[in-house]
This record gives sequence, C-alpha cells and structure tokens, in this order.
Amino acid sequence: MRSAYPVVLVLLACASSSPGTTGGKPEPTSGAETAGSPSPVPRERLVEMFRRMQEQARWDLSKDMLWGYFFISPKRAALARFRPVLEQQGYRFVEYVEPGDGDQNRLFYLHVERVETHSVDSLDERNAALAELAQQHGVEYDGMDVGPVRSAEHP
Repeated sequence: MRSAYPVVLVLLACASSSPGTTGGKPEPTSGAETAGSPSPVPRERLVEMFRRMQEQARWDLSKDMLWGYFFISPKRAALARFRPVLEQQGYRFVEYVEPGDGDQNRLFYLHVERVETHSVDSLDERNAALAELAQQHGVEYDGMDVGPVRSAEHP
C-alpha cells in the first residue's frame, strides 16, 4: 500500500481553504462550494496548491508526478461499475475505502492514479472532465492528491 504522504502534503498545501480530512480520507466537497463551477476544485485553490507545493515540497511540477484521483458514492457497486471506465482511460486502481463507523455520510471511496504532468490549467481541465465523467456514471468526483513518481510502483 502506498504511503499517505502525498495526500497529506496536498491537504497541507490547501489547508487555508481545504475542508480537511475525516478518518484519513478526504472529505467530500460540498455542492455549494462547486455550484456554478465546471471543476469541483476552484481554480484559485489550484493556484495556491501549486504555489505551496513548489515552495514547501520543492517538486519540479513541470515533470511527471503521481496524481491520485478520488470518487465517492453511497453505493460501492456504483464505484465498482465506474472503475473499468477509468482503467480503460489509463488510470490504475489503488483501492476502495469503506466508510468508517463514525462516518456520517456513509460514503465509499474509489482511489485511482496516473502518472501525468500538470499545470494549474491542465489540472483544472482534468478535474472538470473527471467530474463530468463521474456524474455520467452516477458517482461524484471528490478531488486529487499528488506525489513524486516512485519507479518501483510504476515501472
């Protein structure tokens, strides 16, 4: 299993405007936060996230990074049906996360990842495309994380 380090770094990078985490899982974004926006993550948040990652992590974001993407649904079966759609597009399955006992929303998570290079603009476009794809398949896009590519995990 992959280290949670990349998730923590991105959440720290967004701490000033991020909803935080619950039980080690990203909290779902609220509909009010994304209403009227083509992407569930506002572009301003992406700009700040990239700035902080460059300052704090000192990663070369102009090169390939390991980008993780998260989808949620109250029904695990909906995520299981959606998984092959993502795999056909080159995303690698990481895990399903079951809701914990204390989770009020009782949401299941699907985590996939892909090695990619992103700018603020390309990530904004990717977020919007994934949100639309998720909606077409009856699930919700919940956001992303990022970390350095580890060659042992991605030959």
